[in-house]
Amino acid sequence: MQKPDVRKMIMEEAKKIGETRYIDTVTVKEICAKCGISRPTFYAYFHDKYDLVNKIHYSTIEEAFKASEQGAPWNIVIGNIMTSIRGSRKFYMNSIKYSGQNALKDIMLEYTYKGYVLVFIKRSEIEPDKDLLNDLRFNAYGTTGLMLDWIRAGMKEDPYEIAQNICICMPDKMKPYYL
Repeated sequence: MQKPDVRKMIMEEAKKIGETRYIDTVTVKEICAKCGISRPTFYAYFHDKYDLVNKIHYSTIEEAFKASEQGAPWNIVIGNIMTSIRGSRKFYMNSIKYSGQNALKDIMLEYTYKGYVLVFIKRSEIEPDKDLLNDLRFNAYGTTGLMLDWIRAGMKEDPYEIAQNICICMPDKMKPYYL
């Protein structure tokens, strides 16, 4: 008999709960009860419920981001990420409403910025200088802001159209590495 993947089970149950309510109203105790685990078991896998939300987000976008590793154009990568987010619509709509420490919107910005930097390094084979890091950060803020607006508006627009607009707005010196 195969041992259950406790980490995955916790993430799945938390995601289900997060589809019905705002994340700040969900408790670790409630998640543990749904999973049939103790609090120490929960804390063996996650620092707190916001770390759990962070990990859920990462697992949601992880597969979509892999397209960047195969050299896919950035509009496809961003479109794939947004499509993955749309697949968890209720969870994201409820989770982005929290704005305190370790909020999902902050996690999304951090991952987006890291994604921009990692793709640049991989595709250019050089470390970005200070000016380029500022451009990457600026674009990460814009990308994340557009994604958050899209989530708040109910994710009705085509993710690939938004992603294409994001790429159109890139500075010319970035485009060779992302398009």
